[in-house]
Amino acid sequence: MAPPPVKAEKSDTPYSTPRTFATPRNQSSVRGTREIAGTVSTSPELSSRSSQRVSPASKDRRALGAASPAIRAVYPLFPAAAHHGFVAYALLQFLYFGAWEVLFRGVLLFGLRRDLGNGPANVLQTALSVTAHFGRAINETASALPAGLVFGWVDLKLGSIWYVALLHWLVGVSMDWFIMH
Repeated sequence: MAPPPVKAEKSDTPYSTPRTFATPRNQSSVRGTREIAGTVSTSPELSSRSSQRVSPASKDRRALGAASPAIRAVYPLFPAAAHHGFVAYALLQFLYFGAWEVLFRGVLLFGLRRDLGNGPANVLQTALSVTAHFGRAINETASALPAGLVFGWVDLKLGSIWYVALLHWLVGVSMDWFIMH
């Protein structure tokens, strides 16, 4: 027996309205919505497209995860900013992903490798990075484990976090682009 729907709390943010939403078991019912601090925000771009037929071009988006209802429930991270011009939004996202990479791969990975060694430092920064994905879409959290290990390995081999930061940013921004367009 499925648990009853959860009642959302009231929020003062301009893009959120309180609604009743389905439990995580029924992810298909949250397509076109975004849960923000106990509320569900309905984006006109997302909900109007949820009833459209899937074209061959949008099947390609599934490979990026942008068509996943679980991903659409979380992204874009900053929906209000995303609708005020995508280039500005993408630049804002570079600050976000750059800060992420500086913390996890820069500070943790490169900071801990002197004391722990490359392998253990990479495993530790990956474990912490994966826990930072908790609360996001399960497919994103699950992919953070292999991605974190590969990203850490690449950073160690190249001696810089910025190649991976650029890649991480491109993946995140392209996913947001496919969700919004």
